[in-house]
Amino acid sequence: MQDAFVKLAQQSPPPAEVLPWLYRVVRNGASAAGRGEAWFAAADDRVDAPDDPAAKSPDLPAAHKFVARTKEISAEQVETMPAAQVLLRYIIGMYTEQRDTFFRVFYLTPARAIPLIEATNKQLREPPGAEGQVAARLLLPAVSGVVLAQSRVERNLAALRVVEALRSYAAAHDGRLPDKLTDATEVPIPDDPCNGKPFEYTREGDMATVVSRVPGDPIITSGIRYRVTIRKK
Repeated sequence: MQDAFVKLAQQSPPPAEVLPWLYRVVRNGASAAGRGEAWFAAADDRVDAPDDPAAKSPDLPAAHKFVARTKEISAEQVETMPAAQVLLRYIIGMYTEQRDTFFRVFYLTPARAIPLIEATNKQLREPPGAEGQVAARLLLPAVSGVVLAQSRVERNLAALRVVEALRSYAAAHDGRLPDKLTDATEVPIPDDPCNGKPFEYTREGDMATVVSRVPGDPIITSGIRYRVTIRKK
């Protein structure tokens, strides 16, 4: 989307019909990015072509309703607007709404942020042919990656705090590990930031295991596991 406005600023002379021109550049840019879906079919170079691809978009009815709802424009006024203008407002408006949802997760704990990210990513994938998702699909997935990376850092630090709590307990109990994590009261023990619950903890003999997993993911994909033993003096 940003590239389209940069190209617009570089046009000399500027296009006679700006909105149809922007619409065509956004579609073609998405196609060049390798998405390849049919709804990214290349548009005619002539903005005044009789077979305007914007007018044939299957998302045009949804775009009319969206613009009328969000821009406080009557449905009758929206119907008189060029199809490319309606679709471009639709694409930008949908991107803005979904961008705000993604940015909101930066202010949430990982336990609350991760389900919201999963729900928003699912919305981006469904339906697969929605033209209103063009800009969001191109730009927003990287945002979720940043949030998840930050969550992993917080989770790893919290897990190491649990390990140190086990060491403190063992130092105060002749080298024995606690039967339950709640038995270790020498220092505060954090919850797992990824789900807001205590870390999974088991003890078998002289070895304790601390586990964290992201809900819905196999532990081999996103989980961590620490096995703790206390060296005999």
